[in-house]
Amino acid sequence: MSDFEFAVAHTLEAEGVFSDHPDDPGGATKHGITEAVARRHGYTLDMVDLPEEFARHIYREDYWDALRLDEVDSKYIAAEVFDTAVNMGPGPASEIVQRSCRLMGEHNLKVDGVIGPRTLGAVNSLLPRYEAHLYHCLNGYQFIRYVELFEANPADRRAFIKGWMRRLARFPAMA
Repeated sequence: MSDFEFAVAHTLEAEGVFSDHPDDPGGATKHGITEAVARRHGYTLDMVDLPEEFARHIYREDYWDALRLDEVDSKYIAAEVFDTAVNMGPGPASEIVQRSCRLMGEHNLKVDGVIGPRTLGAVNSLLPRYEAHLYHCLNGYQFIRYVELFEANPADRRAFIKGWMRRLARFPAMA
């Protein structure tokens, strides 16, 4: 199984169903793909019918390839970044990666929300020795983001907080 397929399998566990919650600013969503993203990729049918293969195409193009996750030397770190990007967008996921690397000692890394050669170098410099540390750091910053979203609008986010917390604990222990 490729690293991409590994990441997709885990993300689909959380994102495989159709959702159109009135408090979700993403609106109608299937496989973690919002209607706006699907339409941008040319999907014209009802979102409840969005095929998994169409979602996989978007996953590859907008998340995996855009974040250069094939260049990350850990399938667990790549999968975590991918899942975070599908859940909260590539920009916030990239910032979480950069903040995590800075916390782990890559002090000169700029937090700009863009995964480029410097960010990839920072990530890979921590691997494999600090793989678990980086993984937990990524989850920590993801948790902080969820708290910030919740606190900014508790009434509209209350329905999502338990699912967000489940998402933080989904990936298997690293071998």
